[in-house]
Amino acid sequence: ASQWRWSVVAMEPADEWNPKDGDGWDFEDKWRDEKHHYFVFTNAGKPVFSRHGDEADLGSYFALMYALLSVAEDEGDQLECVDTDFNRTVFAKEGPLYLVNVAPKQVPEAAARRHLRLLYKQLLAILTKGVEKTLVKRPGYDVRSLLGGTRSILASLLDSFSKNPGYALGAMESLVWPSEMRRGAEAAVLAVAVPGAMCCMLLHNGRVVGLAEAKSCLFPVDDILLLSNFVTSGASLRELENFSPICMPTYNPNSFLYVYVTYFGEETCLVVVSNMAEVFERLTSLRPKVENILNASKITHGLMHEAQMTIHIDDIPALAGGGAIGSTPLWHFLHVHKPSQQYVKCEYRPPLYSASAREEVCAVYQRMYFDVHSRRSVRTSAKPEYQVSDRFVTLVLLGTEFELYLICDPLTDQTTAMRVGNLLGNWLRTQEPLLYCSRKVFRL
Repeated sequence: ASQWRWSVVAMEPADEWNPKDGDGWDFEDKWRDEKHHYFVFTNAGKPVFSRHGDEADLGSYFALMYALLSVAEDEGDQLECVDTDFNRTVFAKEGPLYLVNVAPKQVPEAAARRHLRLLYKQLLAILTKGVEKTLVKRPGYDVRSLLGGTRSILASLLDSFSKNPGYALGAMESLVWPSEMRRGAEAAVLAVAVPGAMCCMLLHNGRVVGLAEAKSCLFPVDDILLLSNFVTSGASLRELENFSPICMPTYNPNSFLYVYVTYFGEETCLVVVSNMAEVFERLTSLRPKVENILNASKITHGLMHEAQMTIHIDDIPALAGGGAIGSTPLWHFLHVHKPSQQYVKCEYRPPLYSASAREEVCAVYQRMYFDVHSRRSVRTSAKPEYQVSDRFVTLVLLGTEFELYLICDPLTDQTTAMRVGNLLGNWLRTQEPLLYCSRKVFRL
């Protein structure tokens, strides 16, 4: 079987046509202006989820996508991607579910496909694979009745794809912390490593600052990313203490575990995953102890000054490639620490400060990552990847324990970019104890 890949060129917007006119297509301008769309429907054509708009109002779109996929499958083929001058539509199939992403062409196809896979896993985190068994027996079943009030969880994940490159890179975002606070975070998560606990995390605004896992059940990074999104995007979980069922879809997609969530302030939360419902009372009794640890380590105070918890290029020594705007060709960078599967990125500053520029930077990092890793699959050497565009120069440096992605002034030559990259990489290596939390392991 072949894979269908269509390219539609020379398309121009038809100003004289209004999709609100006739055919029952009653959409708001805001819906049509959204740049990123995600659709999920069953192999019987039943709508499951749309990121924007109500599924009931999008029947014509769901029917069209279902028809395209059905025609391809009837001929023994598989529709993978459709390109136009403006957008790229990527199709994926997971069991009895179809997933579709429509996004600007600056988003790499590989990144879009990775995002669809994570969307599917987030659905499993809410429903488990039991939903697939239901659809096999009852193809016309309306899955929306099972999703309940989880739309905010799915929407938060999808909106993060254009802001947080970690989802595409398979890495958790970390914060810059002094050693005293880092030790306090580690003590806090180890304090709740009680019998029945499988994973203990301390998060701030969705970023990991403390992590401890049971030796017998280390969770894949995708599950930790989806867990972080699950506990930080649901408003109901921010109230006092909560205990909720959750599936860790990569670890075991067929059954539920339990997650304990309690917040300290508005953005800092403790998360414990367990296979025992009885552990809730024990964790509740330990909450005051954790709060005392956080206060003693000045973590509560420190988290109130988030600007101090990120890297600013202005504060990086000139001998490490940093400096004020105009004194260094470095515009932005992202550093991945492979052993911990975490990353940090510097603060945005002009000319990459606007919301649109930040989204462009996120897409560039995704392209750089997938370009490099696709090439590495056919060669063994880890050569630097230097590319020039009208907007900026990009450079990727790869090591056994790190990946460094740089965005520089468009006039930067390769020699200068390499010099800045090597200086910055050496400096970041000395800062790793402040940048990344160690993944502690405990025995059940």
